[in-house]
Amino acid sequence: MNHTLSKILLILAVTAVFSSCFRNTAINHDDMVQLVAKDDQGNEVIIPSPVKRVIGLAPNLTEFLGILCPDSIIVGRTQNCNYPASVINKTVVNNYPLDYERLISLKPDVVFVMEGMSQPADIERMRKLGLNVYHVKISSFSDIRKTYVALGDLTGNRKKGEQLQNQFDQQLNQLKGKCIRETGDSLSVLALASTSPIYAYGINTLFNEKLEWLGALNAIDVQLESPYPKLDPEYILKQNPDVILGGDFQHMDSTFFAIYPVLKRTTAYKKRQIFKMTDDLMSRQGVRVIESINEIRAALDQCE
Repeated sequence: MNHTLSKILLILAVTAVFSSCFRNTAINHDDMVQLVAKDDQGNEVIIPSPVKRVIGLAPNLTEFLGILCPDSIIVGRTQNCNYPASVINKTVVNNYPLDYERLISLKPDVVFVMEGMSQPADIERMRKLGLNVYHVKISSFSDIRKTYVALGDLTGNRKKGEQLQNQFDQQLNQLKGKCIRETGDSLSVLALASTSPIYAYGINTLFNEKLEWLGALNAIDVQLESPYPKLDPEYILKQNPDVILGGDFQHMDSTFFAIYPVLKRTTAYKKRQIFKMTDDLMSRQGVRVIESINEIRAALDQCE
């Protein structure tokens, strides 16, 4: 078998593998196999195969990479990445403002960026600097399922991605409707992203899907100006949530409710149905979403 035929067969074999994986195709360039993948914005990204150096510029992407990839190929993390523990000692690349010099020095084969986390201007500049940037969008359970396999695929760990996807499905199904009450009505929940000023998780967030999956409802019942809208106390009082997630009762009573005493008239305050959530679990759209749902469930199970 001559050298040319060997290369052709290699390309065909790789293409066959990846043709069943999303929209990726394999090409041969200077005797090196590369993948042409489409990211979640529809951009074509050329990635060396196998990938040897990766970085995610958002904590949830680092979490995906951390459980999908060998630790040796993850070359860095952002200043906010803290899970899994294996990434703590990685080189830190500040993502806001983006430390271009440090990022380039790591020579990543691909840089994974998260919609809403990386600025469009930064993404454009990274591409102009010759970096392979893969854009990820996650706003639903289905996006998480997809991301397990997509990132597994791109990093040469498709089988593990499929296994994690299946595990996610099984765990998710076990939690469906777990907070539906015997009375048939649903708890109304307000989740605070910030208390001063007041920002909350709106209906077009992953948090909303977590609530609906459990059988509860978001106290914000219409789409407002952003996924995390700024609220005034009068709006919250009108919505009158049964539950408020944002801090333990004692802390919230001496801070949040001291600033906004009118909110002591809400059902959540009167029944002391106010709970602290783990910030990283609430805010990150990634591999620990099941853990987050269980934490929310544990709080709602204490409510009347």
